[in-house]
Amino acid sequence: MTVPEQIPVTEQVANGATVKFFVQFQYANKNDLHVFVDGVEPSISEVYFDDNAFNFYSPPVAGKVIRIQRITPKERDTDYDQSDNTFRPRVANADFDKIWYVLQEVFADIGGLSQAIQDEVIARIQGDEDLLNQLSTEISARILGDEAVTNDLKDYVNQVVGAILNDPTFDGIDADKVNVNSGNT
Repeated sequence: MTVPEQIPVTEQVANGATVKFFVQFQYANKNDLHVFVDGVEPSISEVYFDDNAFNFYSPPVAGKVIRIQRITPKERDTDYDQSDNTFRPRVANADFDKIWYVLQEVFADIGGLSQAIQDEVIARIQGDEDLLNQLSTEISARILGDEAVTNDLKDYVNQVVGAILNDPTFDGIDADKVNVNSGNT
């Protein structure tokens, strides 16, 4: 048998009624298969494997994510020897199939890692945008605060100058308040 191109992971959302979740990819041994409910592997008292499917004794709660994943052991269990004739096509094919299974799992993990990296980059960009918005808001608030301080300072200076000039209506320097030696304002 040859190993087809396949993704050794499937996810389904429980509907609250289904108890049988089929494996949709090839595997060497049923012990290589694992099922997770929202990321947690259920105990053997909750689920069993039969008829190429994980069967739950009671249906998983609606909305829970059921993930079936193949995790092939990463060790060789065949020892080829010329004297006992173990290097036969059937034995070699089974061993090579396990190699392909492991490679598919590695590539599936890389794909998941790639998605996690993309999610992290997007989250960081969003965080940067949020920080930029906060800084813009703070800068605007400080500018408004600076304008208020400037206006308060101008009012204070006008009061002091008005007191010096003995002019209680003094409201700042304008063209009619400036006298030069020539007599022009």
